[in-house]
Amino acid sequence: MRSLLALAAVVAVGCGPTPLRPAPESVPPSRREAEDRIVAFMDETPIHWRDVVRHAYQTHRKLLIDQYIAWKLRDNRARDLGLRNTPEELEARARAHVQMIRRLQGEETIRRQLSESRLTEEAYVEHLAARTDFSDRLISEKLFFHTVLAEASIEIDTFAFADENDARAFAELASRHSFDEAQEHLRRSTDRGPSAQWPRYRFSRGLAPDAIADAPGLEERLLEMKAGETTGVQKTASHLAIVIHVVNVHPPSSASGSELGKRVLAEVLRQPPSDAQLGRWMQRLFKGRTIRYEDRDTQGN
Repeated sequence: MRSLLALAAVVAVGCGPTPLRPAPESVPPSRREAEDRIVAFMDETPIHWRDVVRHAYQTHRKLLIDQYIAWKLRDNRARDLGLRNTPEELEARARAHVQMIRRLQGEETIRRQLSESRLTEEAYVEHLAARTDFSDRLISEKLFFHTVLAEASIEIDTFAFADENDARAFAELASRHSFDEAQEHLRRSTDRGPSAQWPRYRFSRGLAPDAIADAPGLEERLLEMKAGETTGVQKTASHLAIVIHVVNVHPPSSASGSELGKRVLAEVLRQPPSDAQLGRWMQRLFKGRTIRYEDRDTQGN
């Protein structure tokens, strides 16, 4: 199922910063109305939804079936755990989404997009929290962290540097003294290039943040480290120099789904999983499953 990484974005809904825009009104149409709905115009010729669906099924039959199976497996897992989203949780996740845009793109971007959409920030949060796809995404994120918290996992702090020499100096200071002292020295220092502390992150085997997962062998090395240990300088695929400190090492947990509930939401709000992480998590759902395609035309499609 090599296509599953691509399926994650479809099944779980992308979680990267998206433009601030009002949510569409969701009044369920009848089946006939949905099929006859005009979704685009090519010059003056209308394109109907039924034609788009027919073409998609004829050309991407297996991919569509795989998408449905992935969604069904995920939905069954959520049902087994009794996962639901409360209005308060959706509002908290929507606010965290806005803060992520603010942190990554700046206050001016937020103001401009709100102005263009003619929404206040409160109105945008309300619209976002009401969207079905947003709620569906939050369920996927909760499932992801249910897995992380139930398995043996580690918590890490990470500092990223544009200049490898700055990263090396930081790592050497952390090695000679402590990670906390190295942080304090970094805050006081003015003679260095750009750097940033990433949010604290917790992950289990195979579910590391993208920057770690994309660096060959780094995840395994981190999982073998003990609490309190710090790496040397590591290079990411985007050519950043990072230094990672293992804050905690957690054994597997036997807590029930309900007992993990609040901890799961806290992890989601602290650092939501990326599409790639959700894709890797969803691959696990297929392990031990036998998928048999009854439609001969599906093979290889």
